[in-house]
Formats: sequence, C-alpha cells, structure tokens
Amino acid sequence: MYKQVIGAVALLILGLQVGVMAQYRSAVGQRLYSTPLIKELITDTSFMITAGVEETDLHYLNSKGQPIHAYILRADLHNKKLQLQLLTAGSDCKGRETLSNMVRKSNNSQQIIAGVNADFFNLETGIPMGILYKAGVAWKDSFSTGKQQQGLSYLGIEKRKKKRRAVIGSKDSTRPALQEAAGGGVYLVKNYLPVPQTIKAIHPRTAAGITDKQVIWFVVVDGRNAAYSNGIDYRELGLFMQALGVKDAINLDGGGSSTFLIRNPNNHELEVRNKPSDGGERPLSNGWVIAVK
Repeated sequence: MYKQVIGAVALLILGLQVGVMAQYRSAVGQRLYSTPLIKELITDTSFMITAGVEETDLHYLNSKGQPIHAYILRADLHNKKLQLQLLTAGSDCKGRETLSNMVRKSNNSQQIIAGVNADFFNLETGIPMGILYKAGVAWKDSFSTGKQQQGLSYLGIEKRKKKRRAVIGSKDSTRPALQEAAGGGVYLVKNYLPVPQTIKAIHPRTAAGITDKQVIWFVVVDGRNAAYSNGIDYRELGLFMQALGVKDAINLDGGGSSTFLIRNPNNHELEVRNKPSDGGERPLSNGWVIAVK
C-alpha cells in the first residue's frame, strides 16, 4: 500500500510538471492490464495534448518479466478541429527526412501536435514500399512486394464530399477515393479480432488502428534495449491493439524508424517521446501527424 501511495504521488508530481493531471491507472492502462500482456504495471501516465487528443505512456513488465515502454496516441477524428495528415520527406516519392524536420518544414507546422513514422521504405532512395497519395494524387499507386512483411496494407484518408474519413485497407482491396495514403505491413487486427501471425521476431514497433467511431490510435513500443524496453512481436501487438477497441489495425515501419512525436503542451516545442533504437531519429520516407485546424 505504501509503495502504491508513493507511486501515485510521483505520478501526480509528473502530471503537474507537464501542466496536466497524471493518472495512476489510465483508461488505456486499465484495458491493457486485463490482457495477458502485462505481468506487472510499473508506471501509467496519461495526459491531454489538446481537446480530443491524449497521450498515454506505459512502463510494464511483459509476460516474461521483461521491461516494455509503450507510447499510445488517441485522436478523435470526429472532432472537426482535428485532422489526420500525411507528411513526406520530399515533393515526390524519393528522399528521407526525420519526422521532426518534416513537421518543421510543413506549411502548417505550428498546428501539428503529434505524429508517428509511417511506411517502410528503401533505405537508399527513400521510396516507400506501399502506395503514396497526396492531395488526391497518386504519387505511387503500387505496392512493392519484395519483402514478406512490407507492402501489404495502407492507412489512408477517404474524402466523401466535404467529409474526411480514415480508412485501412489491404493491398488487394478495392481502394476508395483516397486523398492521402501511405502503406503498411501485416494486419494486426481485422474486424475486431487479432490476426494469427507466423513471424515471431521481437523488435521496436509502430502500429495504427481505427475504431468504428473514427477514433485513431497510434502505438509505438520501444525495443532493442533489454534494460529499458525489450520490444514486441506481431501477436502481442495485435492483442495490444485489440484491447484499445479498434476495428482494424496494421503494423507500420518499426525498428529504428519507430518514432513518437508530440508538441509539448507547455512550451509548444516538438518533443520525441520515445527512445528510437538507433540512438536518435532515423530519416524517414513519410509520417502521419495530427493537426489542429
């Protein structure tokens, strides 16, 4: 009991430092704590970046007793002031840039409040493995399928009249009228159920999922650092996304590409919240961001 009180006080102090109230057991933490993923919850903090957008940071021991640090972003796209946007490293499919620099160079940089890395890409050219749509134009309308876990799916924005709607689809599905889109990897959740996985490799991961009410979830799990965060496999990540209540979820680029970025609500500076396994931000092909209109 004494340790719980001390932990709650410490989290309260952390919450005051960022200008919001941290919770000992967030709504996200409660959902995940009921799964077999968490053996012991160490810290669980959640705060609002802006209306409709929340960040939750979880530090826990997985079922094997290994440390995990996970960063979760929830954005309610029904909020008309919020918009999901795709940023790219260049004006075409080529090139690489860190997510922070993509945000800084964006025309609406100050309106962007959070983001994660997006599609897999060729490390030499920066060309993405999946499709790429910007402003309704297909910059790349095919999937590169040379690698088993890449070029399998996409996250996109469908525009119906004046309404924008986030969608997830497979490489073989009929595509709607896409305004923006970037590719992804394996399906983690389909129609609310975790998808069985054959690949069991453990790495840093980034995932995206959408609920039937147009709430989008982005998750980054750090890895490749045994003392800090071990990483996660596809099966576990599928259970993680299912616990968040998504209808569909896909894996995005991971490893050293996994990046979780916010604009600090106190000082309004860009801040990489996770610890990329390369030791710093990796230059990427593209990234997904949440902006305030």
